[in-house]
Amino acid sequence: MKKLITFIAFVFVACSANAQFCPDDNHPHTIDLGLPSGTKWACCNVGAGKPEGYGGYYAWGETKEKEVYDWTTYIHCDGDLETCHNLGSDIAGTQYDVAHTKWGESWVMPSLAQFMELLNNCSYISTSMNGVSGGCFTGSNGGTIFLPFAGYRKDATFYYGDHCQYWSSAQCEFGLRYAHVLSSSGNAYISQDDRCTGHTVRPVISGMNILPLQISSSTLSLTLGEQGVVGIISGNGGYKAESSDAGVATAVVDGTSVKVTALGEGAATIKVTDTKSGETASIEVTVTLPLVSLCPDNNHPHQIDLGLPSGTKWACCNVGADKPEAYGGYYAWGETEEKDVYNDVTYLYSTGEDGNGDGYYDDYHVETSYDVYGVWQSLGDDIAGSQYDVAQVKWGGNWQMPTTEQIEELVNNCTYGGSSMNGVKGGKFTGPNGGTLFLPAAGTRLNDKLYGAGYDGDYWLSTQNPSNLYYANYLSFNSGNASWYNNSRGTGLTVRPVIRETNSINLPVSSSEEFTQAIYNLYGMKVADNAAETSTLPPGIYIVNGKKMVVK
Repeated sequence: MKKLITFIAFVFVACSANAQFCPDDNHPHTIDLGLPSGTKWACCNVGAGKPEGYGGYYAWGETKEKEVYDWTTYIHCDGDLETCHNLGSDIAGTQYDVAHTKWGESWVMPSLAQFMELLNNCSYISTSMNGVSGGCFTGSNGGTIFLPFAGYRKDATFYYGDHCQYWSSAQCEFGLRYAHVLSSSGNAYISQDDRCTGHTVRPVISGMNILPLQISSSTLSLTLGEQGVVGIISGNGGYKAESSDAGVATAVVDGTSVKVTALGEGAATIKVTDTKSGETASIEVTVTLPLVSLCPDNNHPHQIDLGLPSGTKWACCNVGADKPEAYGGYYAWGETEEKDVYNDVTYLYSTGEDGNGDGYYDDYHVETSYDVYGVWQSLGDDIAGSQYDVAQVKWGGNWQMPTTEQIEELVNNCTYGGSSMNGVKGGKFTGPNGGTLFLPAAGTRLNDKLYGAGYDGDYWLSTQNPSNLYYANYLSFNSGNASWYNNSRGTGLTVRPVIRETNSINLPVSSSEEFTQAIYNLYGMKVADNAAETSTLPPGIYIVNGKKMVVK
């Protein structure tokens, strides 16, 4: 997954080697960042002889480097991603921990909680050390660590130079094929990657201080029969969960996740306890009956009113889907038809050289504000409503791809949680008015493969990245959180349309003759090419030439 996610804010400054607090060249040293837990970070990577050295690349749970990093060479599966072995929720200090195996003593791979502590308690900038690009974390006490942009190893290819991903010791709770990583480029954030990928490792020595118990959400809204997930983002490794009313909701702890199942209408409190510190946190759960009235019938799509400040209505299903839980079609950004292969070479609006035949361009171009492989055509800052908007092209009327502003409004004004509908996993947004929107976790199409279906939801927005034409914005969610990032425009993602708010339905006029007018439903979607085709329509109210027409 070449350059799959990045952020656009880049700050480049010089980073002094002295700021590492390494007393000599006999690395590794422990670096004190003044963290609440007392955790000390290593000054360099496993396999590196200095702070700016890349060091070794390891598949998650493996302790030796190799030439090829894919599922066929990964020793903790049976040849493919569907057969990943469960190594446990956290491998720190085990035989699978490369930091502990290589360095011994108290050195271990960092946990997810330790990565979160680093992000929450240190400042971060993109910088360089001795000519090597990387990221610098500065703690409250002035201590710093430098993480070089070491890239990663995938298949037999080495991708490096403008980003990095460092393995944590935490296996992902929503899929055995993934483990958590610290991703760093212009910004630093937590993400996940296939365990067979070759990433670098920056070890830690755990402190003796007690970490506070923190959970990703204190509220959870579910409909009857649904399951929601709340993440444990900080704690000390042992947890239990109890419900105040097991008739309404039950909860179990799975690694660093609290899985809540809705069993009856009402309210319940889930108490999460850190068994090592005794600290507790509460999740207020509300269970309601399914809001079947949001879709009055099976003639999808319908508009879903979430009570958003702008008045924006969201579609109940994806482009190409016939029901809310269906995945629908996958489209490269700005393209309006599906295809068998999604990569740089098959993308309509880019050109370049693919010397090794992997589907990704090799010719490197230095643009005014960014560097990129291949040449990428600008389709405009925002393609909503244009010929490049697959929602507008497929559905017509006032439907369009959502903008970044509309996604921010959705995320900031709705509660979010992992959910399921008719056995399909996804995410659910609940608006201020109680309206709900379910988005299936449809995954991502890369080359000829589908990745992350059932675990990750990735949905295109209409906004092109203004700083790098290789990317466009997209909504990404899993069982615990939802936000927007950047993705390669050649990737195949799903699309969930929104309706443009107007005082009246905007309809194109193709002729002055009434029976050559297209027929639209009350949501602005074209349902027939001309008014003579009413015999094929179900009973209801339609719009022809700006006037209501009743079909009985």
